[in-house]
Amino acid sequence: MRKIKLLVVDDSLLFREVLSRYIRQDQEIDVVGTAGDPYNARDMILKFEPDVMTLDIEMPLWSAVVLGAVGAVLGEIGDLSFSVIKRQTGIKDYGHIFPGHGGVLDRFDSVLFVAPFAELLFRVIW
Repeated sequence: MRKIKLLVVDDSLLFREVLSRYIRQDQEIDVVGTAGDPYNARDMILKFEPDVMTLDIEMPLWSAVVLGAVGAVLGEIGDLSFSVIKRQTGIKDYGHIFPGHGGVLDRFDSVLFVAPFAELLFRVIW
């Protein structure tokens, strides 16, 4: 029977060591490595191809990676969705305060999609 490959990811060295020692007592689980940040975790994922990972939900760097990746996509979706609205209604600009810049709403169309996600992410993390 093949052992389950586990990667332990946590920013606390003490927690990584305690959890790894405890889990190593199980004969069906092989702790293939530990990582203290998402960069090391990524390298270990590619190297060891673990079946399961434990993750520290309060890792600040993880939240930054998630917010950056998802925020970039949501920002584009927000921008494109308001562009579609402008095209369907035949409006070139939402305002004339910034000539040639599409108006004030064009400054915030991405934020309207990213801000709720950021709020949710921060509520989950903290």
